[in-house]
Amino acid sequence: MRILALVFALLILALQYPMWLGKGGWLQVRELDRQVEAQRQANAELKARNGHAASRRDEDSARPARTLGSQGCFTKRCRALLRATTRA
Repeated sequence: MRILALVFALLILALQYPMWLGKGGWLQVRELDRQVEAQRQANAELKARNGHAASRRDEDSARPARTLGSQGCFTKRCRALLRATTRA
């Protein structure tokens, strides 16, 4: 009878081993849960950063574009180039 009980105990341990320590076992699932939570936290931080960048982009696009007008240095340079090319 003792031998039969020992055989059943070993059989139960053999069946429990993969569940606790094998591939896809409890320890691996716990580690994967920890990794998933760390990735979710990193994603939340990146979403917040992206939202901030998007709001700054929207603010920048809402501002009217600056015009150089006749006094802008770009306009002065263009006029000088036109004068130089028409003289030559």
